[in-house]
Amino acid sequence: MPSNFCSVKKANSAYTVRLSSMKLGKHEFNFKLDKAFFEVINSPLIADGNVDVDILWERKETMMVVLFTLKGDVYTFCDRCNDPISVHIAGDYRLVYKFGTDLSDDENLIILDPESIEVELSEQLYELTAVSLPGRNVHPLGECNEEVMNLYDTYIVNANEPEPSEDDGWDDEDWDEEDEEWLKNQMGDDDDEEDPDDGDDDDDDPNRPMDPRWSALEKLKNN
Repeated sequence: MPSNFCSVKKANSAYTVRLSSMKLGKHEFNFKLDKAFFEVINSPLIADGNVDVDILWERKETMMVVLFTLKGDVYTFCDRCNDPISVHIAGDYRLVYKFGTDLSDDENLIILDPESIEVELSEQLYELTAVSLPGRNVHPLGECNEEVMNLYDTYIVNANEPEPSEDDGWDDEDWDEEDEEWLKNQMGDDDDEEDPDDGDDDDDDPNRPMDPRWSALEKLKNN
């Protein structure tokens, strides 16, 4: 989000608002964010763009309330194949500017150096553009880099399998005791297997031949 401290006293940039001659009241500004702007920012997130920024700047006695309206297109990178992708953005944002020396914990409050005569907006304009991007940027189906997608399908396990959804008719909450019993019957339940130590006690069978080791012990006991 936008930085909360700006200490620029003079700004050598096209993206500035001059404060020294600004009267109380509302003022309108417009900026265009183009390829040159994003090249200067040198961000790995946005490579190019064409964004219109309309600003309504209201100067009050103790603060300045600024409304930013962004609308346009930027070139970022596909989250699936990493090729460039054009993404439409739009957003409205409100920031408050004050003069002071203390930092603010409020990300929407910008503290200006008391000696500032201009506000350089490049950083705020870029950050507002970045937060306007969708959470996920992907090409329409079939438009991703074919070579990259072939590698993806080859080396990523289950790459071609669709992600499960509730529409598939399966829900963990549907699992019940009957399903558990069916699974045990399919896999075999160890509790149902005959334990060699369970069942009839053959040691009580008088017709069972005696182990010769036990016979030797009986002879020693009788001697």
